[in-house]
Amino acid sequence: MQSSCVVLHDNVVYQVKVEHLGRDFYARYDQRVHLHPCYHLILVTRGECQVFIGDKSPFTMQFGTLLFINPMVPHRMIVNPSVGVEHTSIVWSLIDKNKTPALFPLQNLIGKEKEECGDHEKTSLSSVEFNLFCQTHQRALRMFNKSSELTASPVTLAILELCFLGIGLILNPPSGSSSHGHHLAEKVAAVVGDSLADKMLDITSVAKSTGKHPNYLSQIFKKETGTTINRFICERRIEQAKNLVEFSGYNISEIADRCGFSSHSYFTRSFQKLVGMSPSEYRNGYLHSP
Repeated sequence: MQSSCVVLHDNVVYQVKVEHLGRDFYARYDQRVHLHPCYHLILVTRGECQVFIGDKSPFTMQFGTLLFINPMVPHRMIVNPSVGVEHTSIVWSLIDKNKTPALFPLQNLIGKEKEECGDHEKTSLSSVEFNLFCQTHQRALRMFNKSSELTASPVTLAILELCFLGIGLILNPPSGSSSHGHHLAEKVAAVVGDSLADKMLDITSVAKSTGKHPNYLSQIFKKETGTTINRFICERRIEQAKNLVEFSGYNISEIADRCGFSSHSYFTRSFQKLVGMSPSEYRNGYLHSP
């Protein structure tokens, strides 16, 4: 879908053409090395995959990793089959009046010189950045799916907002007075991620691991992420549980135990609340999906 909204670079006018915009899950995926004249933004929202860029060493993308790739850069993605991978993405090109796609690094548009531009950029998003990107992506996707034509009104503006939000998050990490809160929230996320199976994991144990008072830590984390530490712990446990429900042979009680829930009933209630169905219903739906 091509837009009537334009981007100006080196006195050349380009139109935005969206090649793909969506949220996709892959249980198994091993693509060949390929390249094309498109820009990519990919955020992993569940599971993990290994990414190869050109002749560089491969790296792993996990929950919260945001990746940008410039046009004509060879790349390949291999999904970890034990957990699969879910990601939100947008793939787009910039087309001039002769229908020729732009190949310049997108970083040029925000003031970087060509020699400063990498063929790809990546970062790990904080919880608040993650939520912001996902909300912006959902808004763009909803408007994109409802529109038969991409015009220079709300749809195109939502697409461009998503593209430049992603680039901004990668190239302009938080700094200044907010950096302390950002790094502290990241530390909390790391502690939680490493301790999900621990049934004693809560605000008190996280505060002890970070060396901060629970009240102070709660205030900073809520300010940075918009959610509480206990809710964040529960959401991360449920994300891990969804992977085990789909891809492991563990029964529901075993999954509850491995994800740190104190009881089967508490796990089922939490899963139902966040996912909208019970773990058994979720497993049955996955097993019977085409």
